[in-house]
Amino acid sequence: MKTHVIVVLDKSSSMQSCFNATLNDYNELVSMCQDRSKEKDHQITCSLVTFNHDVTEHFWQSPVEDLKPATEQDYVCSGCTALNDAVGWAYSKALEGIVPNMEEKDAILIHILTDGMENSSKKFMGQDGIADFTSSADEKEKEKEKVESIKKYLKKNNN
Repeated sequence: MKTHVIVVLDKSSSMQSCFNATLNDYNELVSMCQDRSKEKDHQITCSLVTFNHDVTEHFWQSPVEDLKPATEQDYVCSGCTALNDAVGWAYSKALEGIVPNMEEKDAILIHILTDGMENSSKKFMGQDGIADFTSSADEKEKEKEKVESIKKYLKKNNN
């Protein structure tokens, strides 16, 4: 069994008010994943995406054993909150890179650590936020192809 944990971590200015709690929550999540990975036949990979007004991938599908706790120097808060862009980015990357290779017992967990409201997304915006995933015909066509690929995979593996 494989579990893919994707942490989407808000590092906008407003997170300064809950800095210690957020850092502790992230470190507890890493520790919990490392403990669970020691179970027989359970492989866990982790990904970290942080965001303020920009979205940054720090690592993707890294073995959980390779992770180290975050320090106060690792977690610097500044800027606005592009929450929709960060979640949309992580979800899209998971659809492209993880879902096509998943087996029936595998799982994806997207763990979002944030304090609040979207205020600066550029790509995944609009009335529905991340529900409005695509804005051009090309992107909608690509998304449709992904869905078809997932359906084929599920049909093949459910028979």
